[in-house]
Amino acid sequence: MDLMNKYLDEALLQKNKNNIQDFKEIIEKDFSIFIGAGVSNQGLQKWYGCVKNISVDCKIKIREEKNASIKYLKLHIDKLINMNFENYETSLKKHFNKFFPFNRKLIDDILLSKANYIITTNFESDIIDKIEKFGKQHKGIEIFVYPNLFNIFKSHKNTNRPKVMYIHGCISDNEEYKTPTQELVFGFRTFEKAYNESILPIIIKYILTTENTLFYGFNIFEENILKIIETSNIIIQKLIDYNNKYNYKDRQKYISRYYITSMESIIKKIKESDIRLKKKSDIQNRIREEIRRYETLCIKLLLFENFDLADQFIINEFENINLKHKNRSRSLAKENDIPEI
Repeated sequence: MDLMNKYLDEALLQKNKNNIQDFKEIIEKDFSIFIGAGVSNQGLQKWYGCVKNISVDCKIKIREEKNASIKYLKLHIDKLINMNFENYETSLKKHFNKFFPFNRKLIDDILLSKANYIITTNFESDIIDKIEKFGKQHKGIEIFVYPNLFNIFKSHKNTNRPKVMYIHGCISDNEEYKTPTQELVFGFRTFEKAYNESILPIIIKYILTTENTLFYGFNIFEENILKIIETSNIIIQKLIDYNNKYNYKDRQKYISRYYITSMESIIKKIKESDIRLKKKSDIQNRIREEIRRYETLCIKLLLFENFDLADQFIINEFENINLKHKNRSRSLAKENDIPEI
């Protein structure tokens, strides 16, 4: 049976349709996208699989998967770095891309879009490689890699092209974009440093308070990100209150945020969190609670049956938007007798 119709009532189904339509309109105009390491592979299983493989290469024991939380894995990564850095560095490069690959079709479409910022937590250099390979096609795109993100404030280019940000660092053969292995935001120590001692939270906060954003394969409930989202919501509300108080309605910009996920993943997470849940009505109530959790963060959920359908939806939407932009460019070039962009 279709999971959407089985677990969502008519009101939630309609809300989901409205959110999807709203999203389609937003990405034609003005948006930025956060791409997580889970674009093609979701969940703790992939984290554990990657860290376990690195542990085997480093000859260091790791807990069984059922006893391994994200925090444990981060602390274990610190242990690997401290005890066998040389093997860790080689193994990370070998295994990370295998467990957290980019959707390469999505990269093509996003780079051609009108996104203002493309922000990723993935280490894989696919986006950079694509930009360098098709330099003319992607002319004007700027790249910023952690820990050197401060350079973004020195950028004054107005090229109408995206700014690409590797906010957790990048594994690259190109020295210009390569993050030192010990600086990659992967273990507990590097997460703490990135989100408490660097400029990264300020940049994310700025984007979340000024840009319509799409979260895709991105864990917004990771503690550090959650704090930034909550703080940005407070800032947005203060700006709205200020504009209302002094009647600056013309300055008002309402920010929309969207999160793409699947019914399959939500139901799986709910059942894993409470194995006693068996009744359909109990699962439905927990799904409503999950949806409300996103809404409290001012995030509109875009729900699909599974991640394959979610992937296909986002790729189709970007292809449609890019085709519209290309046709407009052709029309403009023809009217003004200028070369196409």
